Amino acid sequence: MLNWKQTEEGFLICPEGRVLDQYEGDNISRTRGGNLHISQMYAEKGHCEGCPRRSQCFRFGKYRRVGKNVVMEELQGKVDENLGCEEGKGLCRQRSIQVEGAFGILKQDRGMTRFRRRGLKGVKMEFLLNCLGLNLYKYHLFWLKQRANNLIGKLN
Repeated sequence: MLNWKQTEEGFLICPEGRVLDQYEGDNISRTRGGNLHISQMYAEKGHCEGCPRRSQCFRFGKYRRVGKNVVMEELQGKVDENLGCEEGKGLCRQRSIQVEGAFGILKQDRGMTRFRRRGLKGVKMEFLLNCLGLNLYKYHLFWLKQRANNLIGKLN
């Protein structure tokens, strides 16, 4: 369904060329994470009578129904809009550099290539301690740099 073509009005077209344009109502639910999921359900007028792919399409029910998640499409459109502008592209590049750098420091400089604890709770605690140590190290370097700048400023 994701690869199906669409008409100008936004209705889906199946691989056999049938347009699913009969609106059948909304299906409202929540995901496991608690997010709202609204699907607009559509079907084809003749319920795909005489279609050679009918047996492949129909798993449940008397005819093919297709849902469009309008909330997800709206959010994806906003994400595409935000990432399409120059500021969004710059933020994406900056974020990937920052994250990779932090993991690189932990792995290469700090020697954290394996966890030494077992279980999710132990691994989480070990990782958080390593992140805390990295942040303290960065703050210490920042403090030393500020101190050196202050001493140079006093000498001049």
